[in-house]
Amino acid sequence: MSDMERGGPDVVMGNGAMGGELGRYASQALIKGWDQERLSAARVLVIGYGVLGDPICRTLVTLGIGTLAIADFDVIEERNLGKQPSLAAGWDGTDGVPKVEVGCLELSRINHHVRLEPLCVDIVTGFGAARYAEYDVVVLAADNYTARYWPHRYATLMGVPVIECGTEGLYGQVTVTWPDDADAACFACWGNPRERLAQDVRKSCQGLYLDEHGAKIPMLVAPATATAGLACLEVLKCIFAREEGSAFPGPVAGMQYLLDGFDVMRPVMGVRLTRRDDCEHHERLDATNALEYPLADHTMISDVRTFVAGSLGCAPEDVALEVQWDVLHEWVCPHCHVVATPRTAASRVGSLVCAACAYVVPESDLDTIPVILHPYLDDGDGLMLADYHLPERHVLRASAGDWQGYVLPTGTLALCGKEGGPAVVASAMHDRSMNTTVGT
Repeated sequence: MSDMERGGPDVVMGNGAMGGELGRYASQALIKGWDQERLSAARVLVIGYGVLGDPICRTLVTLGIGTLAIADFDVIEERNLGKQPSLAAGWDGTDGVPKVEVGCLELSRINHHVRLEPLCVDIVTGFGAARYAEYDVVVLAADNYTARYWPHRYATLMGVPVIECGTEGLYGQVTVTWPDDADAACFACWGNPRERLAQDVRKSCQGLYLDEHGAKIPMLVAPATATAGLACLEVLKCIFAREEGSAFPGPVAGMQYLLDGFDVMRPVMGVRLTRRDDCEHHERLDATNALEYPLADHTMISDVRTFVAGSLGCAPEDVALEVQWDVLHEWVCPHCHVVATPRTAASRVGSLVCAACAYVVPESDLDTIPVILHPYLDDGDGLMLADYHLPERHVLRASAGDWQGYVLPTGTLALCGKEGGPAVVASAMHDRSMNTTVGT
């Protein structure tokens, strides 16, 4: 794509973007605590470009955010046009056009000083988890639980604020996770495991099945736009709050905005969420759980396992490496009995086709096919990370004995403002072991 299609060049402060003193941003600069220079240097990732993601992106572009990355792997359908003005204006009717490409082209016409990054990827299996550290704020506007759960998990792990939002009919909600407040609840604290599983299975943020027309949940542009405005306000708070001495209000950590279009007396209210102490999303990178290694496609999995073992002082065979999704390692063709080894995310497998005999396994028989399905990476036969089709700058989860942590691509900790590495982890683990020994 050309620079224009990607949204133009980076913001140039004091030149075209600002004009005179403040140019197009003069009115908003009158707000107490406003810092246009800080905003124009900020990087925001919006996940989901639908009825919520569209107005969120349009608002952030109008405000003059520095870089806006938009992740969504859907293509434009006619039903999108009634709820996404940016798509309606730029789509020529061609089938199979990615939403983010058309959306970014239209957004660049609103403010060509903003750098736009269209990411037509599956955010769970096609986006490296270490890349969340590159952004100042992550906004979750996806319509299914999995596409919100894992980005929230890794963004907060790396200390990046997350704004999670959803809408249904005349309702809307915005939840803020502020990693700087370790005692605040987060979006993942909500609900019990059964409720969260139900959301995941039903493939929509409100837990509704697809209807006969293909729509996931009832949508209306007006309440979605109002919800998007609240989400953008919290994005601004998160960006400005980390500036020492900022007069701009801070984010509503541990709170949830609720928009109720039926309530004429109090259409918007705030609810304090209950923190769940066993919520895994409260984990943060620190000296005891983070190791860095130059992970790349050609990296041998056995080399990573040996590195972790050397850092922890254990044997390589005691180290387990895994990703956050189930991997289809093997399956056996019921027709010719050849063993296939796709080693890819199970969610990416639409159908099973035998490469040897071209037999297509009927969907009704999928549950009867012998398969090996688990999230762990094998290192036999010289396997490399590329053999598992991992995205660039992905994070591996590692465990050995009672230790659990992460293997990050080199440079990730610096982006997070953290320190780590083999020496730090080994020292911290030694201190923890000594403290445990003394206390018993």
